[in-house]
Amino acid sequence: MLIEESVLNKIVSARNKRHNPVFVPREKASEFDLQDAMDKLGIRVPESYAQFCAVLGVGDFNDDLRMFDPSELYTFDMPGVEFDGFVAISTDGLGNYLAFNPSEIAVEGEVAVYYCCHDPFGFGVASTSFCNFVQQLVENDFNYQELMENLSSFTEMEPPKVPQKSKPWWKVW
Repeated sequence: MLIEESVLNKIVSARNKRHNPVFVPREKASEFDLQDAMDKLGIRVPESYAQFCAVLGVGDFNDDLRMFDPSELYTFDMPGVEFDGFVAISTDGLGNYLAFNPSEIAVEGEVAVYYCCHDPFGFGVASTSFCNFVQQLVENDFNYQELMENLSSFTEMEPPKVPQKSKPWWKVW
């Protein structure tokens, strides 16, 4: 499922209250960049995410949401946490992430986009696909924070336990 051209055009032409562009691209991701990231992580990215990166580039939405360059994609390494292994594709100004689950079975080249939050610790489905997430962002006048605050699927959970060090930090080496 690809993002409609009209939606991409709305992103390019949208301006905020200060008349600045809502989306400020840093650079466009080449097909090679995306393939390299997928090979390194052993995953496939959603088709609409690849389209977005190639057509509009990676960038920032109103300084609220920073899309990662393909070389910055990484998997969460949090054993025992339900979103362990999810791939982070962006971060917001509060240090939370949007991610997808590479183990999820793709439907029409798409998987759900998840909101992974550190305070309160938990996650929820932000949208059924990256394509739908972008559409919802446009329809909500690019108010990312409001979209995330109103997630009905958010599940708060106990944060993972941090292992205790057996020695004081100055005695580690």
